[in-house]
Amino acid sequence: MDRNSITGLVLIGLLLFGFTFYQNKQYQKQAEYQAQLDSIAMVEQMRADSIAMAEAAARDTLLSQTDSLTGAPIAASIYKDSLLDAAHEAAAEVVTLANDLFEVAFTT
Repeated sequence: MDRNSITGLVLIGLLLFGFTFYQNKQYQKQAEYQAQLDSIAMVEQMRADSIAMAEAAARDTLLSQTDSLTGAPIAASIYKDSLLDAAHEAAAEVVTLANDLFEVAFTT
């Protein structure tokens, strides 16, 4: 082996060592960032679970309530808007739109 071969092998070794060192630092940064993302996601999931549990408890409370005058159970509304709830409980109607060419019937 001559001097050029030894220099080439040393340079290749330095490149491999440098690349390994650089990748290790990048991996550590990525692992720290992923740990932060995981902890944020866990907190958000816990918050969503607690909100869902509170809503379920409120829904169960509404379902278990009874009317004080009749003693009949109070039906829970599935809509937040009272107009949507009234429209949901109303009887279905057929509305017809027509012109000279065609006629379309919609049901409510």
